[in-house]
Amino acid sequence: MRKVLMVLIVATALMMLFGACTFKQPEEPEPGPEKAYLANILIDGKPIEGFQPQKYSYTYILNSAEDMPIVTPVTRNYTDMTRVLMPAELPGSATIEVTPMVSEGVQYETVIYRIFFVVLK
Repeated sequence: MRKVLMVLIVATALMMLFGACTFKQPEEPEPGPEKAYLANILIDGKPIEGFQPQKYSYTYILNSAEDMPIVTPVTRNYTDMTRVLMPAELPGSATIEVTPMVSEGVQYETVIYRIFFVVLK
């Protein structure tokens, strides 16, 4: 058994030495663009129900169209930039854009969340 193992080790070493056999480490995948997901979305100071960072669309039911709700995005990184675009009137939808703050030469991708406000009548 030892002789067979020794022969295999020597044969493998010789094949690697003379190029008959090469062993490579798997290559790292190319990095994709950086994304900035939210940690949460607050509506009038309360977390939106069922929030998931990679779920981009939500429906929020309002009792009346009198007061525009306050939408507050909560970022996972303090350097991420957010922009909230509110509807002109209710019912309507708010859009939250989240962009990572990245260094020069790094690709980035803006993540967009939408909240559809539905008013009960």
